Amino acid sequence: MDDTGQRTPPFSRVRDVFLAVEELAGEDRERELLRLCGDDATLRHKVLRMLDPSVGDSAFLDQPATLDGATFLGSALAAPTALGPYEIVETIGEGGFGVVYRGRQTVPLRRDVAIKVIKPGMDTKRVIARFEAERQTLALLHHPNIAQVLDAGATPEGRPYFVMELIEGVPLTTYCDRRGLSIEARLDLFLELCRAIEHAHQKGVIHRDLKPSNVLVEEREGRAVVKVIDFGIARAIDPTGLEATRLTVEAQFLGTPDYMSPEQADPSLGDADTRVDIYALGVILYELLTSTTPLGLASREGTSPATIRGAICNEEPKRPSTRLATVDLGSVATRRGVDARRLRTQLEGDLDWIVLRAIEKDRARRYDAVGSLAADVRRHLAHEPVSAAKPSTWYVTGKFIRRHRFGVAAAVAITGSLAVGLVSTVAALARAVNAEADSRRARDESDAVNQFIVDDLLSAANTSRQGHTVTVVDAMKHALPAVDDRFALQPAVGARVKYVIGSVFRDIGLLEESVAPLEAAVTTLERELGASHPNTIDAKVSLGDALRERGLDAQAEAILRPASADAERTLGPDDARTLKLKGSLGEILQKRGQHQEADALLVDTIARMRRVLPADNEALLAATMSLVASLGAQKRDDEALPYSSAVLEQARRSFPPTHPAVLAAMNSHAAMLSNLRRHAEAEAIYRDLLAAVESVLPPGHWQIAMTRYSLGYCLSRIGREEEGLALIEQSHGEATAALGADHPMVRTITNVRDGLRRQAESGERK
Repeated sequence: MDDTGQRTPPFSRVRDVFLAVEELAGEDRERELLRLCGDDATLRHKVLRMLDPSVGDSAFLDQPATLDGATFLGSALAAPTALGPYEIVETIGEGGFGVVYRGRQTVPLRRDVAIKVIKPGMDTKRVIARFEAERQTLALLHHPNIAQVLDAGATPEGRPYFVMELIEGVPLTTYCDRRGLSIEARLDLFLELCRAIEHAHQKGVIHRDLKPSNVLVEEREGRAVVKVIDFGIARAIDPTGLEATRLTVEAQFLGTPDYMSPEQADPSLGDADTRVDIYALGVILYELLTSTTPLGLASREGTSPATIRGAICNEEPKRPSTRLATVDLGSVATRRGVDARRLRTQLEGDLDWIVLRAIEKDRARRYDAVGSLAADVRRHLAHEPVSAAKPSTWYVTGKFIRRHRFGVAAAVAITGSLAVGLVSTVAALARAVNAEADSRRARDESDAVNQFIVDDLLSAANTSRQGHTVTVVDAMKHALPAVDDRFALQPAVGARVKYVIGSVFRDIGLLEESVAPLEAAVTTLERELGASHPNTIDAKVSLGDALRERGLDAQAEAILRPASADAERTLGPDDARTLKLKGSLGEILQKRGQHQEADALLVDTIARMRRVLPADNEALLAATMSLVASLGAQKRDDEALPYSSAVLEQARRSFPPTHPAVLAAMNSHAAMLSNLRRHAEAEAIYRDLLAAVESVLPPGHWQIAMTRYSLGYCLSRIGREEEGLALIEQSHGEATAALGADHPMVRTITNVRDGLRRQAESGERK
């Protein structure tokens, strides 16, 4: 029995279950394991241990395997005294299929060797074929850094074995740490490893399970020598080559997760090629530099195969120099013979980018050959430029979007004239500094912003975080608290970052969340740069818009009116920033019913905009729509209609059909048509508009609710009260959830809904 009191299953039973599930993957394997093992946890554990040697604890590894209850490791049953000319000395290892013995050859020469023999009970036709593939694969390879095959044969029972040189070494990472090797010395050993794998690739062999325990280092004549072992799951690259080496079923989850490339974890990404070894080499290099792996999968508890696969395919690792913040830096640095600051400096730059290129999720962006990776390492050691480069912000953003395409799609929003998604967020952050490109200060600030994007904003979006998808909004909320620390010495830059994040919150409908970062940005920018600085004015405009959209029109006016005077005095009346600000102030004034002042301000602003801005400028279109709204509120619809028609025509000519400027113009023009009782035309536009906003905005966005209300109100005015009321009822629930019951727009919907209800009840009584 085992430690839990359960009876130890006979090995024949373990073998049968193993062979039944070996070629299954994912949920299919889990279902079959459940069917065959039932509640026998010991049986399940032993099968899983055979499927993946990394499963389980050291206690299990120390237990001898059994054949129908009889111990065969170290017994006469499984450990013969001799095989051919080789005396069996001791058992030194065990894998899923084979047992490894230390053997001693006496003729024609004396030497110790390693002998790998198929386990008793595992010598089925398929397993023998796989074992034969391993033997033939190793026979192809003749390189000083690859363990050499010396002989092959079969036991008296017919179980095949092969003999290889005995490597009295320790894993690569263990050797480096025990010896306290410097980064340069570690890179020298890594280059030896690269030469071995390059030779294998030239022979048409992929290792497919590279990891430190399969890369041993032994000392010969006072020199460290790297030896690669265990090509047990290798396969031929050339499909016309060794047929036996292609027995591994692609759907099978073979290998060690921390060192496994995405295409190994998910066969739908394509057949594995030499780049799976390049990926594993990159992980080994990462570990040599930092004493940890990029994803740290081995240390995650209770992680399902599906979650592991998701992490391998989607979770972006931190740069090695950044990952140092998550380890015992003092201890890691000591093992490399440097202090903590020096170690971080050594990794920053070339080594960061070399590693990240090697472990790229997209294999098309990895090094195309081991030789290319090794060449970059040699260039680094020689202080020459490397081919690997720091990934651009746009590239990192693109990868984020591919991983989070649904979250990003939900973050694309419309607010009058502004579309915001992650791309525009990053664009705005990248422009968050306002200085000359050749200024050292500007470069430092730009680097700080870009690093914030990569390390805090984008890395926050980890699809495997606690088992659920992280959206753009989650990423920004997660990153926001880091702004003050990240920009402690650059408060004005940090304030600009808060301004951008607050603006994005506003534009994706998170009106309440938007105000705090915008207020903080305005406060800091006023203190650091002054009230009339262009960056301060930008932040005030965004804060004013957020307050207006929350229905806090008086507060918005209190922000925008003095800001308008500051901008005109500092920047001039025809500056684009000044004109945009005046347009926002005009919208506030018309909403507050100050139509005479609003009209005068907007007419003057629009005239100035037409002189200095292109016809499709979004600020110009937004100011014109504000004038349309003001005229409409004064029942001057005939005057407003030409403006709304012209804006819609210009927007459709300049932008794609679902661009925010087009959608805002559609809403403006439909309102004028409805006011003029051209209801059929208005209904058609409102229906197109509703379909469009539902396609680009997240469910529950307040602007979907307002568009639905507008359509319902239009229908109610042309005698289709029942249909209109149903839409208004739905919009009322959506708007209340998004904006709160006290928001002015929600109160308007409530009043209209209640009026239609009373009208319907009155009609029923009659």
